[in-house]
Amino acid sequence: MKIRILKIMGIIIALLLLISISIAIGKTTTQTELEITDIRGGIFSVEVDIINVGEVTAEDVSISIFIQGGIFNKIHIFHECSGCTNCSTTLDPGLTKTEKSREGGILVGFGNVEIIVNAGANNAELVTETLQGYVIGPLVIIQ
Repeated sequence: MKIRILKIMGIIIALLLLISISIAIGKTTTQTELEITDIRGGIFSVEVDIINVGEVTAEDVSISIFIQGGIFNKIHIFHECSGCTNCSTTLDPGLTKTEKSREGGILVGFGNVEIIVNAGANNAELVTETLQGYVIGPLVIIQ
C-alpha cells in the first residue's frame, strides 16, 4: 500500500514539474525594440522610417500615421499599415520599414498640422512620436 502511494505521489510531482516547466517556456517571449528614426515631409504625403533596433524579428508590425489641422481644421489623414499584399508584418533586426501617409489620402491644404506616428509589434512596445508641420498646397514641411 505504501509503495502504491509513493508511486502516485511521484507521478503527481512529475506532472506538476512538467506543467510548471511548460508554463515557464510559454511565458518566455523574446522582446525586441522598434524606433521611429525619421519623419519627413514631401509632396502630397509624409514618410516615416521605422527600424528594429532589437535582436529578434518583430512580429505583426503595425504603423499608423495621423495628420490633422490646417486652416479651418480641414486636414484629416489617417493611414495604418499592419500588413497587406505589398508589405510584410515582420521586421528583421537592423532593417528599416518605410511607410507613407499617401495610402490614407492625398495631403493638400494650408496651415499648421500635427503629425502623430505610432509603431508597435506583438513582441515590441508601442512607440509614439508627435511633430508639428506646415502644409502649403501639396507641400508638407516638418518643423
